[in-house]
Amino acid sequence: MKLQSLTLTLVLICSCVVNVSIAQSAETKVESADILVFVKRMTSDLELVRRALNKPEKTEVRFKVRSAEPRHVYFHTQTIFRKMNQLARDVASVERLVPTPAPEEDEIQSSDVLGLLKQAQAQLELVKLELGITDIVAQQPRKRSVNDDELMQALVVASQRTSQLLDESFEPKDVYRQLSLSSNYVAGVLAKYEGEVPFPKAPELDPNAQPFEVLLAIRECMQWNRKIGRKARIPVLSIDADTLSEKATEQAMSDDEQAQFQEQLRNASLSLNFEAATLLLADIGYWTWKLGGNDIEPSLNTPKEITTSAVLQKASQLSAQLQALYRRL
Repeated sequence: MKLQSLTLTLVLICSCVVNVSIAQSAETKVESADILVFVKRMTSDLELVRRALNKPEKTEVRFKVRSAEPRHVYFHTQTIFRKMNQLARDVASVERLVPTPAPEEDEIQSSDVLGLLKQAQAQLELVKLELGITDIVAQQPRKRSVNDDELMQALVVASQRTSQLLDESFEPKDVYRQLSLSSNYVAGVLAKYEGEVPFPKAPELDPNAQPFEVLLAIRECMQWNRKIGRKARIPVLSIDADTLSEKATEQAMSDDEQAQFQEQLRNASLSLNFEAATLLLADIGYWTWKLGGNDIEPSLNTPKEITTSAVLQKASQLSAQLQALYRRL
């Protein structure tokens, strides 16, 4: 136990030394540009870990985000921190770190984001130590100005890279849990409308459901999320997947684009679906609170065994809830 504590201390010290060029003193204001440098370095470290673990380089759908706000940035940093905790536990068998308390939404500062990312990096350093990785990634140039969209995009990339390393740790129940939370939040708003059913009848289970079908269903929920945000005049994150564009639906893709599209769909994994469901949950949790959603008993129709089929069913039910709410607003 003492050895583990000593190792953690040494890693934290080394991490601080490596980051000295972008470290911020108490008197120096942390800016988004500093965070972006840190995230890109973390992403490069994740690539070193992927190679050390002999994980294949996946060609997966990449999420594109726009209209990000500080709350999106901080929430996704929390997501990365939790994943890095899990990675350190899986690879290095170390205890989870307890994050610093989250600030109130209107009090989020860049220093809060960077502080949490440094905690996540400390866990990543333990993973590198366990795998014998001694390479030091090249320092990324610091941009003069970085907006929240650019920073959020970098965080999403880092998060997806981490998810790929954790793919074997994900289970359908993890994705189902995120979608169920979103469903419960939306049901709390629907319950305010007389005659509205908070939990519409879910479609029949498809025993042959595939992960890519879940991804497409979550994407549909993302589209309704944007529509609700616009109608309710509540800022929400614009999320899309760059190969799941409208022209894919319209069959307007070239043969090469269609082949790439099909390959990326086949590669849809539990980790990718978890990423999508988590991005969606962040917004739904926020705007349902803004709309004064009621506390409501969660749906009692949870299957005894959570399979991909059950996840697809829940995603389809959530889409129906979002459409019903859109009509009511």
